[in-house]
Amino acid sequence: MDLAAIHGFFDTLAMRGLTDMSPAVTGSLVAAVWQGAALASCAALCLRLLPKAPAAMRFAIWFAVFAVIAGLPFIGLWGHHGAGTEHPWLTLDERWCMAITIFWGCASLVRVTGLVLSGFRLRAMWKRARPIEVEGFSAKETRGAELCISDEVDRPSVIGFFSPRILIPEWLFEKLSRDELEQIVLHETGHLGRADDWMNLLQKVALVVFPLNPALAWVERRLCFERELACDERVLQATNAPKAYAACLATLAEYRLGCRGISLSLGALGRESELGQRVRRILRRRERMNAGHARLALGGAMIAL
Repeated sequence: MDLAAIHGFFDTLAMRGLTDMSPAVTGSLVAAVWQGAALASCAALCLRLLPKAPAAMRFAIWFAVFAVIAGLPFIGLWGHHGAGTEHPWLTLDERWCMAITIFWGCASLVRVTGLVLSGFRLRAMWKRARPIEVEGFSAKETRGAELCISDEVDRPSVIGFFSPRILIPEWLFEKLSRDELEQIVLHETGHLGRADDWMNLLQKVALVVFPLNPALAWVERRLCFERELACDERVLQATNAPKAYAACLATLAEYRLGCRGISLSLGALGRESELGQRVRRILRRRERMNAGHARLALGGAMIAL
């Protein structure tokens, strides 16, 4: 028996399978772009009709939309596999398939490199942060988080997945009043209580796998914004001082004007362009949807998805 001939036979089968699958994979990825855009647009329109929906509910809906958009290429491949001899409605030339695949891989490589570098940098910052004790605050907060100061962060942030730490810039810690520090800690522990750090990691990994889907990137930004609003609502529920909290956010923004954050950290401020919207929502504090209606709306949204 000729072993070279056997190897050649299996290599031919593998190449044929790859050739057959390549247009299907590329077609699914391309189709997921417009499908995701349509889904995100429908979700945005529906949420505009629910202005009283709590931020936590909107975040849950957006996260479900994010998961569905990320899963669309796999759904498309499953449909292609089960279609038998039927031809998919979207097919691409093999040269275009190869070009899209190479570009997709390069974009994924850039994103994963940035994510890994950010992770190493955060790990180093976590190690160099100095724990502090503040009268009236427990050294251990939600999920065992420690309150620390650091001269490497430009804003209050929470970092670390298994042993989280709340980092306060050293220069900022000296300027904060007790009430402001309490509001910051409430906001950051709100992230930990919601497991936002793990959710944020899943978002970044999905963007690594699907770096060329603008709908996915847009929904990811909505998730980051709704996450901050949800923690703002937690702070207001605990303090019932909207004007003081809005002033605290404005003061923090003034202190860190022109500074940059890190993608895997979760902070009280977020993007400066969204700060004004958050402050307006804090000061207006419209009547919120009651818990029963919120659960009903959330269930309906999940069924629709």
